Amino acid sequence: ATEKYESRDTEDISIMPLAIPMIAGPGAITTTIVLMNEATTMTPVAMVIVLISIGISIVLTYYMMRHSDYIVTKIGQREYRAINRLMGMLLIAIAVQFVINGLRLAFPLLSGG
Repeated sequence: ATEKYESRDTEDISIMPLAIPMIAGPGAITTTIVLMNEATTMTPVAMVIVLISIGISIVLTYYMMRHSDYIVTKIGQREYRAINRLMGMLLIAIAVQFVINGLRLAFPLLSGG
């Protein structure tokens, strides 16, 4: 059964087109804009922290992409799929938080103000 999944995954070309929008797509751009907007209302140190966080994310993403074959062979297909689902849930949680923040800004009564 594992060989069936592995052979299907190696021929799946949809991974690359899906990875690009996740890294440099509208979600990443929106996240950067929102975080920088929130940081500008704080201190210059907060802006530096956001920029450092973006830099760390870029380095980690590069490392993960560069060594993805090794990482997948070490953790296995089942664990890879579990991590993939957990990251999807994390992405959904971030999206929900953005919607909540937007609703609070659009309708101040929702935040008690």
